[in-house]
Amino acid sequence: MHSRVAPCLLLLSAVLASCSDDGSSVPPDGQIFGELGPLPDYGVLPSGPLPTIVNLDWNAFPKDPGPDYPVSGRTWVVKTGGNDSAAGTDAAPLRTIVKALQRAAGGDKVLVHGGSYNERWPEDFRALIISKPLVLTAAAGAPVTVTSSESYGISIESSNVVVNGINLTGFTYAIQIGSSTPQKNVVISNLRITATGTEDEGIVAYDPGTPATSDGLLIKNVTITGVQMGVSCNVGPCRSWRLENVRVVGAGGSGSGADAIAVEKGDNFLFYGVDVSNVAADGIDTKATRVVVWNCHVHDLQRNGVKLWRGGDVVNTRIHHTGADAAVVGEYQGTYRLLHTLVAYHNKGGDSSYNATFGYDSQEALEIQIVNSIFYNHASCTYFNDASTVLIDNSIFFGMDDGQVVQKGSKVVTLSDGPAALNMGSDNQFVDPMLTADFHLQAGSPAGNKAKTLGASYPTTDCLGRPRIKGDKPDIGPFEDL
Repeated sequence: MHSRVAPCLLLLSAVLASCSDDGSSVPPDGQIFGELGPLPDYGVLPSGPLPTIVNLDWNAFPKDPGPDYPVSGRTWVVKTGGNDSAAGTDAAPLRTIVKALQRAAGGDKVLVHGGSYNERWPEDFRALIISKPLVLTAAAGAPVTVTSSESYGISIESSNVVVNGINLTGFTYAIQIGSSTPQKNVVISNLRITATGTEDEGIVAYDPGTPATSDGLLIKNVTITGVQMGVSCNVGPCRSWRLENVRVVGAGGSGSGADAIAVEKGDNFLFYGVDVSNVAADGIDTKATRVVVWNCHVHDLQRNGVKLWRGGDVVNTRIHHTGADAAVVGEYQGTYRLLHTLVAYHNKGGDSSYNATFGYDSQEALEIQIVNSIFYNHASCTYFNDASTVLIDNSIFFGMDDGQVVQKGSKVVTLSDGPAALNMGSDNQFVDPMLTADFHLQAGSPAGNKAKTLGASYPTTDCLGRPRIKGDKPDIGPFEDL
């Protein structure tokens, strides 16, 4: 038995709440990911509910109103060659974003043309403050970068706000939400946050709220690099957050609180096409209820990969090269599912620690489903407490250093025992899945066409948005290759 390693304004409001979300938004500079390259194409997120076991409130998520960002008011134009005493029109633009935000009314748009802007709100510690429902957006076709001598970048203090295409560099806290009253229907899209300090953070909601700090947040097509922490609801509660095509690349280092994405309290979270890596702590750590992790890539972390405290659905997701006590953690009573998910290289060749734990500390009764998934090359096995109900179907386990596959309570199943000894489901295999270096299936893999099809709560595509079934049956794992 192991010891776990220690651990609008009317128009804008209507647009945010109900407009079509067809994936048509394009980053204004076309290259917001720079040297990292673009994120993989995870496919277009459906406009309706995903086929998940979690009953997400889909209508509570803000919709992207791009690419034209229509508003009910006027447009204030900002250009590097402008003048803050000017009229703020295209023919007579303003020089600073600060002046445009000060002069804008609720329902207006601030349109910023390409260039670098050094901004500072007068007599304040923040570069930019948005205190009215409006759209702050870069003009199409030219990148906008904001820097400042202040430590805070953009502070959002209103509901019904869009921040689009405004890249931020060198801030301790790049974007702060929920700093006054709870914010509803906020969209942050098509931008890049670049940290330059040792303790910088990306998008944060630090102040407590009643009933919520942030209620309705969409973060879409955003890259955050060099941070200690990427996205955080530190106190909460936060509700109805949707992260879509978001990348967080940390600064490394050490510290158990330096997560890529952290939610201390909340409900109704969707992580879709999220890629997190190189942080000192966890990849996705959420204490929220109703959580879905779909088509995500969680990798190269010093601590846990995906940490779900109160149930959740993990689908078409890759979790690999993690450390500390476990790659996947499920803690308190609830239903947890890993479907078409890969968990690989947790402490391989290192400390003897579980690759996943369910109810380890709480010892509460959890319901766990592991279906069509691969556990590959770990230090040791998967832990389930004795009070939990476990179903494992059509999954592959291979390459545990100590030869152990599963521990449920005090009972241990080893590779040499064979899959029949699991006695928790059917059609499992203890064989080499024959994976490439990036975890695709090689020809002849025993994972090919061996997955189990499910009913309504089953994905129609793989982790790259390709059709889930190519042959007679789906493939086991996140990719549909064979």
